[in-house]
Amino acid sequence: MNVKKIRAVVELETEYSETIFRAILPETRERISERYIGKLKKEDGKLTFEFEASDTVAFRAALNAYLRWVKTICDICEIVKGGT
Repeated sequence: MNVKKIRAVVELETEYSETIFRAILPETRERISERYIGKLKKEDGKLTFEFEASDTVAFRAALNAYLRWVKTICDICEIVKGGT
C-alpha cells in the first residue's frame, strides 16, 4: 500500500492554552523537515494542532515531539502554580 500523506488534527482545551501556544508557536514558524508540517491555531481558548507527514516515521516523530512539549509545559505550569 502506497500512502501519499498522513494527517491528524488534535484539539486541546486547558487552562494553560495561552502558555502552550506562546511556547510552541515558534516551532511551527520554520519548516524543520520536508517530511512533515506542523501547524498550531488558537481560538476561544482551544488549541488545534494539525500534522501532515509524507511517511509514518516522520508522522510519529512529529506527533510525539509536539505532545511531549505540551506535557512538559503543563507539568512546568503545575509546578509553578504550586502543584505536583
